[in-house]
Amino acid sequence: MASLNHHIYLLTLPLLLASISLLLTPVTCDEKECLLKGINNFRQSQNVSTLTRNQKASCFAKHIAKQLEGQPCSHVTDPNTVPGVPEILRKCKVKINYTTDGLMLSVCVAKRVPNLVLNNFTKTFYTAYLKSSNFTGAGIGTEDDWTVIVLSTSTQAGSFSSFACRVSWSFYYLILVMVLFLF
Repeated sequence: MASLNHHIYLLTLPLLLASISLLLTPVTCDEKECLLKGINNFRQSQNVSTLTRNQKASCFAKHIAKQLEGQPCSHVTDPNTVPGVPEILRKCKVKINYTTDGLMLSVCVAKRVPNLVLNNFTKTFYTAYLKSSNFTGAGIGTEDDWTVIVLSTSTQAGSFSSFACRVSWSFYYLILVMVLFLF
């Protein structure tokens, strides 16, 4: 009987040690969560409210990043040059006629080094957008070296919901101007 207890002890010891090591392992966030957390820390340091995750903006950012997959970092990321944007909008159930205050920001960083990606958003001309209290939500997409953030507002024209407002091309113009400054 003592031998049986000894074998059970020997079998449970590795399981117990593995469980303890899992509990002691620090919990890390995934890449997108860490980026949003970093951006929110930046916004809090600027006395601006944090961004919440916007599901439709996340969908749009994810699919835009997928479209940029394989593109060199010198590629211009104006939504007009990204193939398949109308299909992405449909897939994500974003009505462009109703979403004119949203904003897409994209950076390309080799191997998407987290600190460099965050710095490319918080220490460039994108800073003005991230410091803006107009934006209340965000979606993040990543693929290869590309990271795309889509910012949303709490207004009808920027919430990515289907409330009616007028069509505006200022969104595309603003992104084109931003891209020209980047390159």
